[in-house]
Amino acid sequence: MDSDTVPPGPDEPTGAQPPGFPMPAPSSGPGFPPPVAGAPVELRLPLVNSMPPGQRRWTIAIRILLVIPQFIVLVFVGIGAFFVAICAWFAALVTGRVPEGMASFLTFYVCWSVRVSAYLNLLTDTYPPFSGEDDPAYPVGPAFPQRGPLNRLAVLFRLILVIPAGFIQAFIGAGLGALLLFFWIAALVLGRLPDPLYRAIGTYVRFNARTTSYLFMLTGEYPWGWKGELDGLSGVAPGVATSAGTGQDYWAPVSSVTADAVPDVVTRFDFRLAGWSMAWIWIFLVIGVIFDLFYRR
Repeated sequence: MDSDTVPPGPDEPTGAQPPGFPMPAPSSGPGFPPPVAGAPVELRLPLVNSMPPGQRRWTIAIRILLVIPQFIVLVFVGIGAFFVAICAWFAALVTGRVPEGMASFLTFYVCWSVRVSAYLNLLTDTYPPFSGEDDPAYPVGPAFPQRGPLNRLAVLFRLILVIPAGFIQAFIGAGLGALLLFFWIAALVLGRLPDPLYRAIGTYVRFNARTTSYLFMLTGEYPWGWKGELDGLSGVAPGVATSAGTGQDYWAPVSSVTADAVPDVVTRFDFRLAGWSMAWIWIFLVIGVIFDLFYRR
């Protein structure tokens, strides 16, 4: 990557698609095709010169107000997803698969909720569309695995199996929520999230997407990765596709990127968290557990 490339300033929008590097759609597209059946859900996050993208301070200042319309609409979509998931559970129990139409609607909901979560948690400055359809222009998005047969026994006990991951998801989310005001102030001052926080929050959002997708039977892969990437699992190697001269990086599995799709440079990127990025995950988890214990007293 050209070291002289200057990242956008903190008050500049960063959602534009870089020239010469087709931004992939959440579940398809050049450089990020759908993972194979049974693979975990992945998450695309933008980096600018290997750093979190700059954000406009005025959108940070009123982020909670800007996201309210999204939450209102998403609540009604979520109610629909709840009933669709029940029907999908019965169908998968009988046929071993989630019917295409139901899976598409559940994917629609998860994708939309991931975008809203990423926007609220200051991972992107680009306002999410009122939709869960694939949008190649949006900088954050999940990549869902190709649909395949499901283990009927795992489907039968899905609600029980998801409990451990659900607890971790809830505790980390509670800890993150408790500290979000301080992160909001830091982002307001700096014009972007500090890098360790950006990576930690991005890891949580990805784990959240994996847990929800497993619950909704969009994948048979049990949700893992709350502490970051682990080599040797599901055949996914950590990596980032880089377009030389654009200053744009994209988190993506190396195995999903080919020389034909990205003609400039493909370099490895380690998703495993370390230092303060890993420390923040544990801080979120501990604070979430403490909050839960005090709430139950």
